[in-house]
Amino acid sequence: MSALDKIKEPITKDIIEFQSEFKLALNSEVKMINSISGYLVKNRGKTIRPILTLLCSRLCGEPTSFSYKAAAMMELLHVATLIHDDIVDDAKMRRGKPSTHIKFGESTAVLAGNSLQTMACEILTSKYLK
Repeated sequence: MSALDKIKEPITKDIIEFQSEFKLALNSEVKMINSISGYLVKNRGKTIRPILTLLCSRLCGEPTSFSYKAAAMMELLHVATLIHDDIVDDAKMRRGKPSTHIKFGESTAVLAGNSLQTMACEILTSKYLK
């Protein structure tokens, strides 16, 4: 068992809730955003930021729906910055696969990164809009 697996073990159910919230957050009415989101989900990393968010929420008791939303927001922001960073650096690959801007084009990738940032902001403000 890897060190990360040991860290994730006590929050397995929380991670499942986060993944559900993350997929919900990625759902868009824009077909191209859904295509890019699907590509990104298939090539996801270790999700360290959501794991840390969930572990921190456990320090304060039981996670709430806002804990899972916060974890999804962290991952959306992280992925958006990776997309934009790959464009600036002209990185051809991300995790062994073509970078988003290589696969979908630079303009589309910029808009996708911006869209993910917007989705994260929507999660952040949803607590106050309801």
